[in-house]
Amino acid sequence: MDLHGMLMQISLIGVIISTIVATTAAEAALAKLGCDYMCGDVKIPFPFGLTDGCYLNKNFHITCEDNVTAKTGDFAIKRISIEDHELRVLNFVARRCYNKTGELVEGIKASVNLSRYTISNTKNKFTVVGCDAYLTGTQKGENYSIGCMSLCNSLLNVVNGSCSGVGCCEVEVPDGLKSIEMKVRSYNDHIDVWDFNPCDYAFLAEQGQFDFSTAYLKNLTDEELPMVLEWAIGNETCKTAAQNKTAFACERNSYCQDLETKSGYLCKCKQGYQGIPYLPDGCQDINECEDPNLNNCTIAKNCVNTPGSYSCRCPKWYHGSGRKDGEGCEANLLLVFKIAIGKYIY
Repeated sequence: MDLHGMLMQISLIGVIISTIVATTAAEAALAKLGCDYMCGDVKIPFPFGLTDGCYLNKNFHITCEDNVTAKTGDFAIKRISIEDHELRVLNFVARRCYNKTGELVEGIKASVNLSRYTISNTKNKFTVVGCDAYLTGTQKGENYSIGCMSLCNSLLNVVNGSCSGVGCCEVEVPDGLKSIEMKVRSYNDHIDVWDFNPCDYAFLAEQGQFDFSTAYLKNLTDEELPMVLEWAIGNETCKTAAQNKTAFACERNSYCQDLETKSGYLCKCKQGYQGIPYLPDGCQDINECEDPNLNNCTIAKNCVNTPGSYSCRCPKWYHGSGRKDGEGCEANLLLVFKIAIGKYIY
């Protein structure tokens, strides 16, 4: 290998090492120093944690079963989002199955009882699958029927991918919902539709994650489907929480945000910063100069990063803002003229 080849190889190794170091540093910034942040393939960012001293308080304790499955209560966790303040978990599917004479042969209820989280009303839907079904539930100790009925006499009008009421129906989730017990009910015990639809199914699941198929009327094999939960810090407003400096969760370079319809507050990194606002120094400065999509400098190399922002410079013998959305850079014509005259006289 010639010298040029060796230099190229050394340069490539340097890039790989730098990438590994940067990735490791970014991953480490997810949790407190010395704390594990992985359970299986799920990242556990602070304020959540797996062991004592690694989470903000007991409300954010996550268990890791067999070092594979991250769980909060009975729910298996698929993803935790700090930016959106959401958890994506797996939720159980309720079902009732009958034999051809209308006798119940299987009945499974599905309940959601939350103290730490709220069921997202913008990301989830109540869904019923079946040709002789309606969804009922218990909320806050009262029985009620949700306005979602799924009826059909045959497969003639049932359409794959459609959940408009023929074989499948959906209904909105009320805002602020923390607990519900779902039961799926039948009008005629499936006697008239048993040959193609022996069971009814009901579930609360993430919108867009369930794609209805006519085959599900015969058998919906999914026992769990994804659901989105929302989380927040405590039950106080920002103003009240900030009075207790030792317990206040928002760290440096972050700000506090009240919730509009729910109790508690959120922490967000200030503009120009990114990371975990609940960790000391968790909000790190974004270097806008490294990405041309993050700055408006007319000349990339004349971008200067500053804490939480950046500035643009003009090259020598030019003046202006140096920005695409400003006056850009213009030549100092008087200076150029003087230099030209000087050279001419010389």
